[in-house]
Amino acid sequence: MAKPSKASKSPKTSKKPAAKPSAKKPIAAGGALVASDASTRTLQSLAATLGAPSDALSALLFGSRTEDDLHSEGTSWASEDILSSVPAIIEFVVDQWSELDAASRRAIRGFCLDVAALAIQEAIALEGMLARAPMRGGIEVKRRSLAVQRSETIAMRQQALDVLSSYVPATGKLRDAIDAGAGTAASNIELGNGLLALATLVEQAVSSAADDAGREALSAVGVDADYAAELRAAASAVKTLDASVVGGDSGQRITQAQLDTQDGRVMHVIEVIARAHAAAHRRKASIKMPPLGKLSRLLGSHRAPAKAAKTTDGIGTKGTTAATA
Repeated sequence: MAKPSKASKSPKTSKKPAAKPSAKKPIAAGGALVASDASTRTLQSLAATLGAPSDALSALLFGSRTEDDLHSEGTSWASEDILSSVPAIIEFVVDQWSELDAASRRAIRGFCLDVAALAIQEAIALEGMLARAPMRGGIEVKRRSLAVQRSETIAMRQQALDVLSSYVPATGKLRDAIDAGAGTAASNIELGNGLLALATLVEQAVSSAADDAGREALSAVGVDADYAAELRAAASAVKTLDASVVGGDSGQRITQAQLDTQDGRVMHVIEVIARAHAAAHRRKASIKMPPLGKLSRLLGSHRAPAKAAKTTDGIGTKGTTAATA
């Protein structure tokens, strides 16, 4: 009798392992990437999720490096490798952060979601600069990518117009403001300003609801404070896109030195994130390192620029251990 009961349980145990991969869509257990979902990690979508970083935090973080330091760091990396790796890194740390308790979050000293937002902001700036750099392999791909991001943002603006038009009274000042407030998409600045106006209108629609039941009904269809915040974040992100990349010839070319410096800015933020997680992982094994992808040699790079070549091997061994743990 014991054997039949065991046999009846075995189908259940075989089902559970099969369910785990779908439970963690972006990241597999242990931090390995799932290649099939790479298209869900875009700089634009992450910018919309995280919003704009704090100016004060940006000033502090970049104040710790000189322009020469950033340029020197940037010469060690290919812009394309940075842009292909950053989204997965940020997706991982954001997902992990959402699952950690307060004590575990405090263990990741030097990191918060604002730092992740700063990495995305700098990467978007790099992408725009890369599209205006002297022509070389991959530039046209970046140019098309920026055009797609702009198109997605225009679609977001139209969606906001549609949903507001469906749930706001047919007459009154709010209706008039919706009909006039979205502006145009003649430039990325105007497109961003239109999204900001729509975010304000979403807030007004919520606040002008007749009662709590009305506000709950609006929230049920996605018209709430979170939606207003999403529109504001998208507005901030689209304003960083270079309009000339999608709209015509650029009057200003980016030099290799400028591109190297921007590479260095992105890598400085990514290094801060990686080192914060590596140190936290050494203290708490449950905190995982993000997948660094083509930037995997990052933790083997310099701490003190003048002695980087002499110390790379020693630090690199430690970095590899932390990244694969």
